Amino acid sequence: VSTQSTWGLQTETGTMVIVVTGFGLFRDYEVNASWEAVKGLPELWTDKDNNLIIEEIPVEYDFVQKQVPEKWEDNNPEFVVHVGVSSMAMKVTLEVQAHNDGYDKPDVKSCYPQENCCLPCGSLVEKTCLDLDKICNNVNSTSNELSLGVEACLSEDAGRYLCDFSYYKSLHKMKGRSLFIHVPPIDKPYTTLQLTQAIKLVLQNIITQIKP
Repeated sequence: VSTQSTWGLQTETGTMVIVVTGFGLFRDYEVNASWEAVKGLPELWTDKDNNLIIEEIPVEYDFVQKQVPEKWEDNNPEFVVHVGVSSMAMKVTLEVQAHNDGYDKPDVKSCYPQENCCLPCGSLVEKTCLDLDKICNNVNSTSNELSLGVEACLSEDAGRYLCDFSYYKSLHKMKGRSLFIHVPPIDKPYTTLQLTQAIKLVLQNIITQIKP
């Protein structure tokens, strides 16, 4: 069951809505670090001028194909951030791009996308509009200043699974105004709180870059 929550909703001109999602359970994960980290954001989010919508989404191609990011259209988000877990990630990993094809691994319902692709006739790759080098450097600098103990890095391969798939879908629909963040499993090496703090730093940097 997806749960949608909203914080800091304002009506003044200049406010932004940012959707932040984490994924549900899949494979042999007993908890999904992405959702654990995302659902901690409201406790740390103090920006009353910009509104976060957080939601857990299932690891299902059909759901993503039909509802991401269309599900939040009525909220008119300025930006969509997806967070997913990767056992290969050793740092908080900002994904530069998403791929359209090569989706040959089954989802939690043992289903595949049609033609193993996200968007027929779509471009092979979609890239974020963000300056991720700058965001990565800022996150690492602030983490050091605040002694958070978290490090960020960049990647150009989101894995050709639901993470990559959802990212491509949102990048295409949002015209580049999306980002995917891969986080390591909890305590390998970061705690849930450290992951939430890192995501908060990324969100603050996104707002700085895209605000009018």
